[in-house]
Amino acid sequence: MLARRWKPLALLAFLLALTGAVLLVYVRVQAEAARGGLLGIAALAMTASYRRL
Repeated sequence: MLARRWKPLALLAFLLALTGAVLLVYVRVQAEAARGGLLGIAALAMTASYRRL
């Protein structure tokens, strides 16, 4: 009985692990993009204040 079910269960476990890995990479990329956006805004603000001097 278990011998018939192990392949679909193994496939399900593999797909869940793969989905988790993809989600982790996506979250890291989005966090880095948000951080880069904030750094860009800070750089623009510093440039604008420097030009006023």
